[in-house]
Amino acid sequence: MTEVIRDNLKLPSSSASVPPGYMRLEDALNVLGGQDYPSEWGLLPGWSHMPFRYSKKDKRYVRHEMRLMGTRARLQKPPVHLDLTKAEKQACTRLYRKVRDTLREALFNGELKADAAHYVSGVVTRIDTPVVWWKQARPIFFAGNIVIRDAQLRDELADVIIEKEAFGNWLKARSKMRAKVASEAMLRTIGKRVADHGRAHNYRIPKADTLHLVRRILKDANRTFSDRQFYAVVWKQPGKGPGAPKGEPRARYPLFLKDLEQEIRAIVVEATAQ
Repeated sequence: MTEVIRDNLKLPSSSASVPPGYMRLEDALNVLGGQDYPSEWGLLPGWSHMPFRYSKKDKRYVRHEMRLMGTRARLQKPPVHLDLTKAEKQACTRLYRKVRDTLREALFNGELKADAAHYVSGVVTRIDTPVVWWKQARPIFFAGNIVIRDAQLRDELADVIIEKEAFGNWLKARSKMRAKVASEAMLRTIGKRVADHGRAHNYRIPKADTLHLVRRILKDANRTFSDRQFYAVVWKQPGKGPGAPKGEPRARYPLFLKDLEQEIRAIVVEATAQ
């Protein structure tokens, strides 16, 4: 089997070395990106120039670098010249956004911890302020630095580093959790069946009833899904019948639900058996 050669992401201001037992932020991003998007990460045209982004203010694509200017760190935006189509540029930036958002969310929620390796002193300190992952997103994910700021002192730059063992454990736990998440294809099929069932029997199942029914069925199958997935995939399916059940359809609504439940369970059984 031919080994796939990838262009690894390189953050401009990231140090070449890290303390024993740690990995650089860019290394974590490369592992995560290669795992989640193996056919794209490091293989897209122009990836060797990443990370770049489109600056609406400057109306051009830029990279980022952190520099100390006087006592304060400043984020620089040198332009990057890319011999790529618009679609190729957008493919790179969209893919990077997906991966960095996944890692940032884990760091923000405390699922994964990171440390700051101070440039001047070499001291390693825990990054324990969750909001930093949003306020310093560009310095961290585009330059590779975090700014240690004290109003009374000179800014200090530090590398963002992660313990290798902790990162490996997070990846394993995430893989187990993802195995339990219902696939989008399954949810889309369920949503279509809900819509078809309503049309066939001249009724529309309310949103709350649909959510409760699908969640209960998937829980029995040891599968989970988020509210975002429900609204974006299941409930998004068009044409769910003429409206809330009235008259005869209303009297038969419990029977409709029971029949629909059996059909959805059959979908889940077939999907999870594959």
